[in-house]
Amino acid sequence: MANSSIPPFGAIALLPLDSATAKAGLQSFKDRIKKDAPNVKIQSGADEINEETRAIIWLDNSANQKDLLESTLAKHKQIGWIQLPMAGITAYAPLAQKYSDRTWTSAKGAYSRPVAEHALMLALALLRNIPLRTHATAWGPPKALSLYNTNVLILGAGGIAIELLALLAPFKVNATILRRKAEPLKKEEIPVGWKGDIQVGSLSDLDKHVVNTDAIFVTCALTPETEGCLNKTQFDKITSKQAIVVNVARGEIIRQDDLVDAVRKGKLFGAGLDVTAPEPLPEGHVLWNLELDQADSEVKDNQGGAKRANVIITPHVANTVQTLVPLFSDRIINNVQLWQKQSKGDSFEGLVDPSAGY
Repeated sequence: MANSSIPPFGAIALLPLDSATAKAGLQSFKDRIKKDAPNVKIQSGADEINEETRAIIWLDNSANQKDLLESTLAKHKQIGWIQLPMAGITAYAPLAQKYSDRTWTSAKGAYSRPVAEHALMLALALLRNIPLRTHATAWGPPKALSLYNTNVLILGAGGIAIELLALLAPFKVNATILRRKAEPLKKEEIPVGWKGDIQVGSLSDLDKHVVNTDAIFVTCALTPETEGCLNKTQFDKITSKQAIVVNVARGEIIRQDDLVDAVRKGKLFGAGLDVTAPEPLPEGHVLWNLELDQADSEVKDNQGGAKRANVIITPHVANTVQTLVPLFSDRIINNVQLWQKQSKGDSFEGLVDPSAGY
């Protein structure tokens, strides 16, 4: 269960200072706090932490310096709030569970717009056979599919899913959202002018919902329940000839070997992956140059490759440092201002439930 209490107000420490996030945005984060919360005392780095410190803005998106965070929390028991810079906290979940008496917040929802934009880009590129076209050295056959009026399945109902719905609205898709509990969307979460259907179900019913889907978007958190939830069982049930899978969440949610097999055998029309397992995806991995078992008789080798699979891999760039800095600044300042108010009726944005892992 999430610790939703607002911890006592005090100084706030930004660390570590040598991470990619810190190098790109430390000054921006400090300037924003000074501008919008001038009464907050800012400390830079672990060396400045003292008895006045009550919160940490953690600036490492990787797990490389997780030990530093753990030792800091162990040493300074007065620190009551930790703000993490990533949306998915898989690597930090054990630490949040160990220190569940503290209040943890993540950046979930903060980066929804660029990630949803990236997901839509991957879907459109797959349907329009862009992987084939980018390798062609000669004019090819007119092969392309449309997203309009298709059946879309979205795993997860967080910020990315809601932003993706808004981007999908002009395509008049019929959408099904699967979440931990089959609770309907709030009225404000449904895009203005939405024309298609929106069904909401439980992730436990995934097998039933994949049958008639044309596009699966993976946006959910990685948890013990979602790990490997999209696998051969589901791929074998899909009946659509244009079915694609787009993953902008975590690579481990899909059984990658099963995905490779499904694309290779033509059970899936294509796959767009911004995340893989492992990361980075090793050079020479089969996904980099995946070939179909059966060549496309309409495509010649100089038209992109008769056996080239419809796969796009991007190196976990749906949210880059360039997009992270201003959006994370917004999350920091919103929570800092709320923390400063010390109102018992308020709740932090991106509150983490350590027991659930997100």
